[in-house]
Amino acid sequence: MTDRRTLSDDAIRKIQAINAAVRGWAAYYRAVNPTETFKELDRYVWLRLSIWFRKKYRISPKQMQERFMHRKEGPKGGRKDYAVWDEGTGRWLWRYLAQETKLVYHRPSFKNHWPHPYLESVKGERYVLPTLKEVWTGITRAPIYEATRRVVLKRAQGACERCGQPGKLYVHHKNRAGERGRNVADNRPEMLEALCLACHVQEHRAEHIYRNKQRSAKAKAG
Repeated sequence: MTDRRTLSDDAIRKIQAINAAVRGWAAYYRAVNPTETFKELDRYVWLRLSIWFRKKYRISPKQMQERFMHRKEGPKGGRKDYAVWDEGTGRWLWRYLAQETKLVYHRPSFKNHWPHPYLESVKGERYVLPTLKEVWTGITRAPIYEATRRVVLKRAQGACERCGQPGKLYVHHKNRAGERGRNVADNRPEMLEALCLACHVQEHRAEHIYRNKQRSAKAKAG
């Protein structure tokens, strides 16, 4: 998930994908006294993210720490860890630690009537862990659009760029992408605008009317 082939991936999507993998893996093993293993996993993820950020942005270790390492509030003064600012949600996206997973030290009450796997001869179905091919690694269809989208949301400063109303914003292409998809659409910041829900709905309603007129004209011509 952090090798050289993934350097074009979006940073926010990458942390989201790593968080999902670590959270799921830690939840699966939370009942087998995994504290030391979780510590080793967190150290390994820290190291891999450090290498990935430095290679992706071609920056020094000091620049990497200044840009992506932030202090998170918590007990004993908190800790410094990886975080990226998500313009879409207006919040920091922090790296998830396996050590933050709540461990299970006893048999849950709803399992009391279940057969004990070590004391009874019960045929059990083997659980197969998902392979890397089945895990989302942070790859997105349009990494350039993801990065530009945050630039547009930051430019809007929380207000619709058309009517000026504050609230949740949606990034809209000024030109029609058509059936080609976002990867070949014009993703320059000047060709995108942040709209509120009302303006976004109105814009797409105008697009639907325009496309229906085109279809009608083609049908008449045919």
